[in-house]
Amino acid sequence: CAGSEIEILRTFTVSDRAGNESSATIIIFVQRVKLEDVVFPSRVDWYCPSIKSLDPKETGFPSYNGHPVDHFCGITLNYKDFATKVCGTSTFIRRHWTITDCCTLFALNYDQDIYIHDTTKPILTCPAPLNYSTNVKECYSHQIIPSISASDACNPDGLDILVKVDGAGIYRVGKKVILSVGNHTYEYLVTDACGNTSTCKVPVTVVDGQPPLLSCLPVDVCLETETVEL
Repeated sequence: CAGSEIEILRTFTVSDRAGNESSATIIIFVQRVKLEDVVFPSRVDWYCPSIKSLDPKETGFPSYNGHPVDHFCGITLNYKDFATKVCGTSTFIRRHWTITDCCTLFALNYDQDIYIHDTTKPILTCPAPLNYSTNVKECYSHQIIPSISASDACNPDGLDILVKVDGAGIYRVGKKVILSVGNHTYEYLVTDACGNTSTCKVPVTVVDGQPPLLSCLPVDVCLETETVEL
């Protein structure tokens, strides 16, 4: 600790088959690292689903002259993570680094920010066009809004599905709607826990499937037998 270098003695020993040995010692001088010369890893931004390990091998080590700092530099190195959930699987991690000079016991602290973002939209399988007929003795069709196939690479659970009917009212899947004869649209809006939304529109056609209703009224007929031959 008295100097600016760390001295390492490395001894090599060579022996032959007869057991004769020769040794040689070399001295390796390692320049001590000054804390102020240490370069800390920069901010990390990962986007789901391309998430790597939180190991410093992936997120970065404090370095000196482009090489990771270790105990041979006369410095101890520690870190602690503080994670905060942002939404779904999106997370903010503050990694608190502490490096200490083993000789002076002076410590230097640094906070590295690691963000795991979720900007991935849900994947939808839009249903085929729907065709309905009017109810018996009605000019309307009473239908239950069908579900939709939806998945999400980052937040498979907790998908919120809303349906707009003709761009107006908002319904949940499984709710009943009354549709008049003509063309309509179901617009599905699927949102994950981080607010990423995907949409798809399904054409809906309601046809008049009711035949005309006939009402037979009684008719009075007067027949004169003197002029009409039956």
